[in-house]
Formats: sequence, structure tokens, C-alpha cells
Amino acid sequence: AFLCNCNLDGSDHLKLAEPLLRKHIPTYIDKPFALKTKDAVAMVKLAKRYRTPIYSSSLLSVAGAADNMRNQLKQIGGMETGVICGAPGWATESGQEGVIHGVSLLQAVFGYDVKWVRSSGDYPAHYTAVGYESGMQVSMFLNQGMKCYTAEIFGGNRDPNPNTLYTDPINNTDFPVGASIIAHRFKRMVQTGKPPRDYDEMISNIAVCEAAAKSWKLGRKVKISEVWKR
Repeated sequence: AFLCNCNLDGSDHLKLAEPLLRKHIPTYIDKPFALKTKDAVAMVKLAKRYRTPIYSSSLLSVAGAADNMRNQLKQIGGMETGVICGAPGWATESGQEGVIHGVSLLQAVFGYDVKWVRSSGDYPAHYTAVGYESGMQVSMFLNQGMKCYTAEIFGGNRDPNPNTLYTDPINNTDFPVGASIIAHRFKRMVQTGKPPRDYDEMISNIAVCEAAAKSWKLGRKVKISEVWKR
């Protein structure tokens, strides 16, 4: 089964996915996986209970540019900081519909062990500081009107000059490739019964989005542990 975007923000995905999983039907759930982290966790529990695989992914989670940047990190002596830029989609209070793309690129490049987020600006995740368990911090800027996504890494090797990695703009010309990757992974999942992606990655995407929305609303830093008890 393929659940398309439905309510746009993922708020109805648990309700729609549950009967499919109970019938042991492998299911792809379009981004965002869920609106609330608790719903994402509930879907994963259902998938495990009924031994039926599920899969969800943004096109930005499978962007080739993210893979290239991760592979080149060692060449620049590690990193000091990073920046993600992109479009937020609809500027709703949840912010989930478009923020999921920026968060997906962020985590595809820098990893999934996010510890906290601090969001400010005119809408959720307009300007967001993201802190990792390692102490690394990354900035994410999602601005209305942007038509592409980019990532930059500023390296720690300053001899003789600071090294920087950056992606070309990731936009509509790249998305068909990502869609093809996702479709092939979904097909393999149906054939093998094995999910093509770690479930914690899928939950983590939503936890960061929810924490960003909560941070924006409360005006303070929000720990991932406040929305997701691993």
C-alpha cells in the first residue's frame, strides 16, 4: 500500500496505516511520517507487532549530495559547524509539511543523534539551532520563497585555510532521482519483507520537527527527550 500525503501534515497517517498493518500489508507512508512523535512510535510498534514492514522518506533523505558530503568529511579534518538552507513549505503552526524536508537533509548529512533544538523567527523552524549529542551544532534556515535546498560544512582543518564543503542547489531536477530510489527501496521491501530504513531514523525526523515547533511556540530550547522517550 502507498499512503499519499492525505492531510498534508501526517496527522491522519496512524489511523490510515493501522488497518493495513493489521492485514500484514507492507506500507509506504509519504512524508511526513507523522505529525506527532507518539504516532510515529505507535506505527513502528504496529509494524513490529504484526511483522509487517513500513517505510517513509523525504526526497531529501536520499539526496546523493548528502551521501557525498558525509563521505568527504574526513578529507577536511572533521567539522566545526554546518548550515542547512531550504524552503519551509506552508508556514503553519505545526510546520511539518515542509519542515520535514529541511530536517531530513539535516539528518542525512549530520546524523540522527540530535539532542536539542532552538527555533525562532516568523514560523516554526524559520531559524533553528540544532545541537547534537557530540556537542556539534548546526544551523538550519528555512525561508519562504526559496526554491532549493543546500548544505554547507565548515571544516576543522585550518592549515593553511579553512576547508568548506557545499552542495549544489538540490531542486526539482534532482527530485525524480530521489523518487526513483524510494520507489525501488519500497519494491524491495515488498519482496523481502525487510524495511529499507532504520525505524529510529524515521521517528527521529518527526521528533526534531515536533521539538522545533514546540521550541518556536514556547520560546526556549527543547530537548528531543521531551517529545521522544527512546
